[in-house]
Amino acid sequence: MTSSAVRPDGHPLRVLCESLLSRIEELSVVVTDDIRRELPSYAAFPLDEQRRTVRSRLLALLRGLALDVDPTAEQLLEFQSESRRRAYYGLPVQDALATFHIGARRLWDELRAAARGTAAEDTSVELVAPLWAWVQSVSGVVADAFADEAGSRYGREAGLRQRFLELLRTGGAPREHAAEIARELGFDPDGDFRVLCTSAAPWAAQGHLGLLQRAARQLAGNVSCGLSGQLMVAVTQRVDPGDLATRVINLAGDDARVGIGLDRSGLDGAEMSIADAERALAVAERGGRATSFEDVWLQASLFDSRERLHPLFTEVRRVTGEQPQLAETVIAFADSGSSLARAATALGIHPNTVAYRLGQWHKLTGADPRTFAGLLRSVVGITG
Repeated sequence: MTSSAVRPDGHPLRVLCESLLSRIEELSVVVTDDIRRELPSYAAFPLDEQRRTVRSRLLALLRGLALDVDPTAEQLLEFQSESRRRAYYGLPVQDALATFHIGARRLWDELRAAARGTAAEDTSVELVAPLWAWVQSVSGVVADAFADEAGSRYGREAGLRQRFLELLRTGGAPREHAAEIARELGFDPDGDFRVLCTSAAPWAAQGHLGLLQRAARQLAGNVSCGLSGQLMVAVTQRVDPGDLATRVINLAGDDARVGIGLDRSGLDGAEMSIADAERALAVAERGGRATSFEDVWLQASLFDSRERLHPLFTEVRRVTGEQPQLAETVIAFADSGSSLARAATALGIHPNTVAYRLGQWHKLTGADPRTFAGLLRSVVGITG
């Protein structure tokens, strides 16, 4: 505001603004409807509460314009408090700020319409500057409120996500505690969980994990990301794992490898899915980008038993290296459903040659590929 004195009673602009005060109930409904139509995010905010706050804002603004005074400290604190409520509901700050512009635009249209044929018709344009000065003053405190609330909420949620992950990994705390945190993070503790793992290295820098958490919010479902030792672990519910894996790789770089666990029920299932994802990641790091435990369950399950099982595959691996043709034939035989004819067709050789090579393989490795156990041992040794 530029004037140094309150507008006196009877001033045309004061009369104009006060004329709209008699329609405050109607205007608050109209402005609220404008906001909810233009900003879909407000569908998540309680309608009755929004109408009450829009009414109080319009009331304060019209009285300020009528008297030609700036917002008071008390009014700005009230606007700030209202904005924290919107931040609590997860509304974007840009949408909260946009509501003031939508309200001001509607109010200006109403002021112009009410001014027609009155003493204020020629001078109503003088209200433009103070109207937008109000919007600017209020926008500043709204932005500050969102920044404070977002920082506080982000820090608290980050702590909850880390604690939730620790409880899942240790499995030592009462499940009731883990279930309580799961609910706070938006999970159904009795629902199905799926976990993705990748190396922690790309996410260790300040803020990088937050970038992934924000990117995950664009997906349907729920995601909670945290660091655990050398791993970044993303616990998910109702999320397409392929979409999340794509975002992980986009942010971490093309060299990133992702392990994807099975969809498992409840908090115990979430804990097991972490183990799935870790094992799938170990396979992915030997070749592949996003690798699902479902597709590599055998290699993944055997991966941490390598030392104990090593003697079973010593000869298989030696012969694979020395006579790759024999190994190729064993794999073709397995892929062909243990059919000599189909394996021969796939390799472009005679079935008798396939049979001979399988016999040689058995003789050299001790694993008979014509039996289930021998074929399994052979395939795992060749491909593992």
